[in-house]
Formats: sequence, structure tokens, C-alpha cells
Amino acid sequence: IGVRLVGSEMCIRDSDYNDLRKNLISDGYCHVRQITSSHLVNEMREKADKIAKDWLEGISAEERKQHRLRGTIIDVWKHPEMAPLIGLPAAIEALKLMGFPNPKFYSGYIISKPPEKAPALFWHQDDFKWNEPINYSEKPTQLFLMYYLIDTNRENGCLRVIPGSHRHRHRLHNIPLEEALVAEDGHPALQEDKDEVDVPVKAGDLVIGDDRLLHAAH
Repeated sequence: IGVRLVGSEMCIRDSDYNDLRKNLISDGYCHVRQITSSHLVNEMREKADKIAKDWLEGISAEERKQHRLRGTIIDVWKHPEMAPLIGLPAAIEALKLMGFPNPKFYSGYIISKPPEKAPALFWHQDDFKWNEPINYSEKPTQLFLMYYLIDTNRENGCLRVIPGSHRHRHRLHNIPLEEALVAEDGHPALQEDKDEVDVPVKAGDLVIGDDRLLHAAH
């Protein structure tokens, strides 16, 4: 689904946001193309690159090893300069049109890994509320919004997902998170799965996902 930006306003047809919601409910994710301007993307990328560089220079070799699979994972609460993305009007409007009119921000991270040479991100879910009955409902209780500041593909580490895994059990659910966090090359948590779907994006795109969705990255 694409959006058209006019000034600071987002124009999106009723059929578009209905399709976005259907994709989110059925598959666990949806892809909104070019939700922000190239100017904001460039500005945010420069800031994120500097934050990631400073963070890497301030940690030990052992800590770098611990972040080998996940990347930087820098908390945006400590970096208010990233606020333009957190409160992006076009994204808030998209959520409203999809039936989520009053979103609340919970957490966010700047994730950076060297393209082409970094290892894959392990399969995982962001959800942690499995003992609550509401977590088995059709409607998501929590969403993740991934803003991309560069183009991605299989070669440089694009997102990959297991459609439907937010509602239906999958064999990858059998891998304990504590095992995936320290997985080595060849471990099932890092390998490709026959049910996976790649989600390559362009800089300025947004991926919205149900936080129960199994996802990883090449």
C-alpha cells in the first residue's frame, strides 16, 4: 500500500486502509510505502548513524559480541532527537484509519548492523503477555512500527516474517528465546524457513506488525 504526502498531510483511500487492516489481522503485518519525506529520512538517518557510532565506541568487545545477532538496540527514550519518527503524523493517521485511533507509545530502539557481513537476526516474537486471555484475540493488543532509513533486501538484511504466526502455532515457537539469543551459525533460530516471507523496503517505508508475529532478518 502506498501513501501520497501533500505538504505534511497524508492522503490514503478508504480501500487502502481497509486492505492494510485486513493484511495486519490475517497475516500479522502490513507494509506502508513512502510514509515520510526523503528529507526527514535523511535527517533521521544522520542522527541515528551518529548515535549508533557513539554507542559502539562506548562499549567493550565483550558487549559487542553479545549484540552480534541483534545489533545496537539503542533505547530512543534517551534520544529525543528521534521524536519526529515516534510522533510521525502520517503514521498516527494511518493507524487511525486502520481502526486504532488512540495509540500509546511504549518503547522504541535504534537498530543498526553492518550490511552484508552481519549475522542474521534470530526468529522471535516481541510479545510477553501469553498468560493473559486477551492475547489470544483476533485484534492485536500491541503493534510494532518499523521505520526504515535505508533500502533493504535479502543481501543487506531485510525483514522476514512467518505470516499468520501471530494467531497459529508454528514449529519455530518451539525454540526458547534464551537459546535463540546466543545462537551460532547453523542454529534453526537463524536459518531460513520454508514458510517465511521477505519484506524488502525502501527508505521512508513503514512496516506495521502484530507484536505476536514471528519475525527475523537476513
